[in-house]
Amino acid sequence: MSRSATPINPGGYYQLDEEQKEFYRISLKLKFDALLFKNNEFLQKALSNFFNFTVIKYPRIWQSLFYILKIPREEICEDGTNKLKWKSAKKWLKPNTKLWDMMAEYEGSGSKDDQYTDYQMVPFIEKNVESITVEDVNPYNQVVAGRIISWVLNAIRLRKGDITRRKSLFRRSIELREEAIQKEAARKARLEVEIVDAENKYSDEHKEDMEAYLQYQQRS
Repeated sequence: MSRSATPINPGGYYQLDEEQKEFYRISLKLKFDALLFKNNEFLQKALSNFFNFTVIKYPRIWQSLFYILKIPREEICEDGTNKLKWKSAKKWLKPNTKLWDMMAEYEGSGSKDDQYTDYQMVPFIEKNVESITVEDVNPYNQVVAGRIISWVLNAIRLRKGDITRRKSLFRRSIELREEAIQKEAARKARLEVEIVDAENKYSDEHKEDMEAYLQYQQRS
């Protein structure tokens, strides 16, 4: 994790602030829910049934999941569009794919060095599901689709929160640096004034001695 990342450290959990603790809890939930999909027999059967659907409601749930995990649009959408092609996309639900491992390994915090397309970034994904809630989806399919939208919304929340926090910390670091520069400039200015004042005071206090010395130098 880079130095600018939000710290998520189990050993130091109680040393984190409340916002960092919340990020850590979300991160754990994302991993736990992903591993449930991978290892829970009941969920695997539910996924198998879902795989057999030829048409699904709330396709943007899955589309957003795939975008978060950086699966290329070309693999899951109609050619040249942002419309999910379920026949192609649902192949990622097969047991032999790495989808659940990708979800479990997802890191929503910290700066990213990878390249992202516009549709893989938080603003696009957030807008993609902005009109969908867990409460909307659960009556349709709580076991699979309800869990997926919950995972997607938590991933967005974690990533967006971490980005906002790091930007705030970066701005604060710049402010502190500027404050330090200004304080140092003020200190140097005060020092210069103090030096001039000290020199003037010395000159005033030893004016007669200095004049006497100058006269002595002129006679020599």
